[in-house]
Amino acid sequence: MKTNQFQVVLLCLCIVSINIGCEKAELKKSTPNDIGQVEPRGDCNDCPGANECCCVIEWLSGDEGYFMICGTSDGDAVTCEIDPSPCENDIDGLQHSMFYLNSDNRTHNFCMDENNALQIYRFGLPTGTSNVRISCRRDQLSPNWVIESFTDEDRSSYDVDGSCNLDGPCGG
Repeated sequence: MKTNQFQVVLLCLCIVSINIGCEKAELKKSTPNDIGQVEPRGDCNDCPGANECCCVIEWLSGDEGYFMICGTSDGDAVTCEIDPSPCENDIDGLQHSMFYLNSDNRTHNFCMDENNALQIYRFGLPTGTSNVRISCRRDQLSPNWVIESFTDEDRSSYDVDGSCNLDGPCGG
């Protein structure tokens, strides 16, 4: 009698295990079908606005230096405007106060509104030439880069289009 009860309990456990295994298999099977829409510019938590671009300036080589940016959407200083703008779009927004780029501090992130422009300024101290690259698609696997050399007191302006592509330097 004990053998029959043991077999019945064992049979019940096997049936429960099979049912649980099948339910898990169904869940796993449906997961690949739940893929969501991929955003064209990826996910940029630093620039939460719907029409904002995630930008970066990165020191590549040469001399270290102090920089400032005018026209961003997330600046930490006063509002700034370059009038008239040398670019197709207006340079009008917030200013990023002075920041330092070198081999230890290679990048500075900032946000830009689409269809706007920015100006990057390199201070003359320390003197020399800084080689940098700039992109407003830093959240992409392969962002488009503009490579630029800044010497003492150099300024360069760039357009940012509706797809966060950077174009420039603009003007003269």
